[in-house]
Amino acid sequence: MAYVPVPKDLNAVKTKVLLNLTKRQLVCFGAGAALGVPLFFLLKAHTGVSTAAICMPSSTTSIRSGTHRAPRPTRSPRMKMSSAS
Repeated sequence: MAYVPVPKDLNAVKTKVLLNLTKRQLVCFGAGAALGVPLFFLLKAHTGVSTAAICMPSSTTSIRSGTHRAPRPTRSPRMKMSSAS
């Protein structure tokens, strides 16, 4: 029988807004497009299509920050905080 883990804390569940993306991902993809598309056309006019296409990954920094998230540190429920005496 298949086992599907269900989180007890529903705050960790992210709701999808559009195209199965979260708000954070949509904002970061929009920022990447807002930087990348004008950068491409400005560079294409001066350097050519090949160089402009090579420089496009500079706009992916904002896209990467939206899609990759560092895991939150979790504390084991068995771990107890010691009090300083």
